[in-house]
Amino acid sequence: MAKSFSEMIGALRGGDAQREIDEALTDAVLAVQDTSKSATLTLTVTISPMGGGKVKIEDKVSSKKPSLDKGFSIFFIEDGGSLSRRNPNQMSMQELER
Repeated sequence: MAKSFSEMIGALRGGDAQREIDEALTDAVLAVQDTSKSATLTLTVTISPMGGGKVKIEDKVSSKKPSLDKGFSIFFIEDGGSLSRRNPNQMSMQELER
């Protein structure tokens, strides 16, 4: 008989809800450690009446984990609007060897 919140969570879906929450927490903590950014873990418990002294309890676990910054690339704009990785104002190695 679940008399407390933690007991009820442990009994939800035969313990699957608690395992899902534990896994989501571990994933969030590792993502925070890797990125030095914050994560959010949310447990939503919905309690619906069923009549006859019964309720239906549903759960949803969601997390928003941080991700690593992807970085960026710098391009130079050439005549006509095309992009180049080469700086048009910088001499090439071949030009320096002359």
